[in-house]
Amino acid sequence: MNPLLLTALLVALISTACLAGASAARKAGRESRMTAGKAGSMDRDEIYRMLSRVEKMEEPELVMGAMCYEPVAMPAVAEYLCPVCGEKTVYDTSDDAFYTITGLFETRALFAVLDSVSTLDMALDESSLCSACRSDSTTEPALVLRVTWDDGRTHSSPVTAEDLRMLTGFMSGRLDYVSVNDGTFPLRQNLDRIREILGMDPEGGAPCSDGGCGASCPGGGCR
Repeated sequence: MNPLLLTALLVALISTACLAGASAARKAGRESRMTAGKAGSMDRDEIYRMLSRVEKMEEPELVMGAMCYEPVAMPAVAEYLCPVCGEKTVYDTSDDAFYTITGLFETRALFAVLDSVSTLDMALDESSLCSACRSDSTTEPALVLRVTWDDGRTHSSPVTAEDLRMLTGFMSGRLDYVSVNDGTFPLRQNLDRIREILGMDPEGGAPCSDGGCGASCPGGGCR
């Protein structure tokens, strides 16, 4: 074969492989920005029954965890490298997001545990942490838990690592949850926060997409 033709073919093959690799990387980036939970079969009535159970059962005793840890020196800045656009966003210690970024590895792991114990369709969205991908420049950078109910309605709420610990205990059917220092805290004291994260009204239902349908739902609240 003509050496020039052979060289041209090799260049074409390498270019095709590079384009395919870039496409796969972009797809992986889109998937990694929002860590998605499994498709859920859990509905609002089931969550309502779980909330009622925690309210009615005897509250377990609070158990304090370890209190003494050797302090760790914190970096001056925290960098978030966006897996979608590759943009680097830098936060310093005056930003609330600084602590979100420094604890991001743990938070992702906590969400993975939550996903493994629940059939509710949830996703952890990191997009607001990227200054380039953030849809609104006035939005406070935060991790957002997005819940999709069985009827297609959705609810979004900023969450912390502690919120995910509480949800894991709740979705596991426990009456308490394991804290950051391995203590256990009763869930009953945090049911309002759990309702807020999941978009449940005080009666255990979830708001309609337009903000609520009022007395047309049983008990005067959306379920």
